[in-house]
Amino acid sequence: DIVSSSLSFDFRNDRFFPSKGLFFSFSWQKAFSLNTAGADYNKLEGMTNFYLPVFGPLQIALSLKSGKIITLPNDNASVPRNRRFFLGGRSTVRGYIEDAILPEDMTNLVENLQKNSFIIGGKLYHLAKTELRLALRSNFSTALFFDAGTLWNESDLFVTDPQHFRYSTGAGLRYHTPVGPISLDLGIPLNRANPSFQSSYNIHFNFQVF
Repeated sequence: DIVSSSLSFDFRNDRFFPSKGLFFSFSWQKAFSLNTAGADYNKLEGMTNFYLPVFGPLQIALSLKSGKIITLPNDNASVPRNRRFFLGGRSTVRGYIEDAILPEDMTNLVENLQKNSFIIGGKLYHLAKTELRLALRSNFSTALFFDAGTLWNESDLFVTDPQHFRYSTGAGLRYHTPVGPISLDLGIPLNRANPSFQSSYNIHFNFQVF
């Protein structure tokens, strides 16, 4: 069983196409195991988005996200895969295959993993995304972006070392509709931990931007 709660504060000038303001959110989940095979844990996740106009149609957007899964002491049961955190793809670190960034404390296993076993998730992540956005005519806009994220299977092993982050850069095109933006991004991973299973670039189609 799972109990969850969330809280958010929205100070943006527009919900779908903000050009200035702040947005904060925090969520909490508590999982209760009904048998000895499941794990009891707390799942915490927070996000802060900043939007700053530069001049004219040019603006900067920045998103910071972090999440942590806390298991109970002496609980050796594993957190279900569908409850873990994932990085890589259109909504996190663009340029990487969807959800396929490997936890940093498991990169030593890269030679022993098959391609379909890379999507395993982790229990701790930090993610930073920044975009330089330029509004165009006819509901179009474009953006240059830089993403950075780190994923860990065991939070106790996390170290604040830039070498343990995965980076990407790229450019994108957005079309603004009445119900939100549609985005098309070309992302280039800058430091692939598993180059044999990660492309040198990826194209991402999404129905949202941060």
